[in-house]
Amino acid sequence: MIATAPVDVYRRAIERVVQLLGDEGRLARYLRVPANRLHAWRTGAEIPPLAIFLNCVDLILDDERASTTQLFLRHGSGPGGVRR
Repeated sequence: MIATAPVDVYRRAIERVVQLLGDEGRLARYLRVPANRLHAWRTGAEIPPLAIFLNCVDLILDDERASTTQLFLRHGSGPGGVRR
């Protein structure tokens, strides 16, 4: 289990970004990598370079921040429920 845990983190991050962008091809173009290489990372057959993984993490965090901001704007409150 310990040996596969890091591979699973990379695989899950890439899978999440594929979901955010809509398909594997879009992510491959965004990252400027061959589709077959991305597929190998997505399936856990290979570990992506750190820079690729960090780009995926950035996209996930950007999406989370945007979602949180939209939630606050929709409900008219900031963190902790303080109305603005």
